[in-house]
Amino acid sequence: MNTLLLILSMMLMSWSKPADGPSGSPGASGGVVAADGPSTEERARFARAADYSKQHVGHAVLIQRAGSIIFERYEDGWTGDRAHPLASGTKSFTGVAAMFAVQDGLLTLDERVSDTITEWKSDPKKSKITVRQLLDLSSGLEPGDRVGPRVQRGERIPRAENAFADALKAPGELEPGTRFRYGPTHFYAFGALLERKLAASSLPVKKAWDYYELRIFKPLGMEIGRIGRDRTGNPNLPGGAMVSARQWVKFGEFVLRNGKATITSGPEKGSRKQLLEPELLAECFVPSKANAAYGLTWWLR
Repeated sequence: MNTLLLILSMMLMSWSKPADGPSGSPGASGGVVAADGPSTEERARFARAADYSKQHVGHAVLIQRAGSIIFERYEDGWTGDRAHPLASGTKSFTGVAAMFAVQDGLLTLDERVSDTITEWKSDPKKSKITVRQLLDLSSGLEPGDRVGPRVQRGERIPRAENAFADALKAPGELEPGTRFRYGPTHFYAFGALLERKLAASSLPVKKAWDYYELRIFKPLGMEIGRIGRDRTGNPNLPGGAMVSARQWVKFGEFVLRNGKATITSGPEKGSRKQLLEPELLAECFVPSKANAAYGLTWWLR
């Protein structure tokens, strides 16, 4: 079945290859909007999925087929247009943004980060970290949480002053590429790297989140409800975005269509355009050497 399933509360997107088709407009909560609507059997399955989500404190279930929403249901006051915390779903933007940076000639996956973050050159471990190892979380950096506010073991940890700078100071604990260690430090270090690359480029943006906006969100017509930031203003790349279900699904559709998106404004409005080369996007989903269940900022099936 050519269907895109979005369960916001569980941060799960399950995709199969869709046929290109016109986008439908979203309907009300619980509504079905598509010329090729679901069968009675499908409706029953979708309803059971929504029931399951509710039982596990889910807030939203949205199912899309060939660019049209065919089922959506919301619980506890949530709606399709209310921005929902993505938590670690935010991480998926960074892998895609990194591949746009490769396409723009800003960086390569296997270059050493220390060629740009030159203060790492004197460190025996950090000097060897590649961009790929930041993105597949095998950099060897201490992976701990460096942005907030948050609660850990009952203690409220204040928001970081400068998460990017903290990440660059994080100790290199392991040999790069030898072990997968889940945590936010890799993402902040990548953000710092990207900003140095942007500073040396001719692109009109110089901040990491502005680059995400330029290459991902604006072309997709995707509205980000909020991005958390540290005290310096650096974005919480590993977990701070808030996006509504109907906006989040635009990103899912873009990935499902191998980097192609429907143009939402201008003379090309309504046409499909290849924004990111498919072979570059595919790099996000290649199992890493340190963890076959993880690619470049994406968990794999």
